[in-house]
Amino acid sequence: MKKEIIFYLVILMVPMLLNAKIVGYHDRDKNHINDLFKDANGDGINDITGKRYKHRFPFIDKNKDGINDFFIDTNGDGINDVKSKLYRKLYPCIDYNNDGIN
Repeated sequence: MKKEIIFYLVILMVPMLLNAKIVGYHDRDKNHINDLFKDANGDGINDITGKRYKHRFPFIDKNKDGINDFFIDTNGDGINDVKSKLYRKLYPCIDYNNDGIN
């Protein structure tokens, strides 16, 4: 029991230790788009606040349209909207019903 409590406290403190602010998800107008976060072009900058955020994806723009060919999150749900072969190869996911859940 004591180990479990310590484990959960450590889990809860990790964001504070990393100075990372958890953005969260809020949809005030019920349009299924996060009102707190959006990165429509996948450049690693929150379109709502204009601030950079930590991410693990590269910015690849082969067609020079200013939009990341590898990661886009137009609705701010944290799920990559791009279904590229490269992405699936690097981050395999079994998503039979295409709901974004493995």
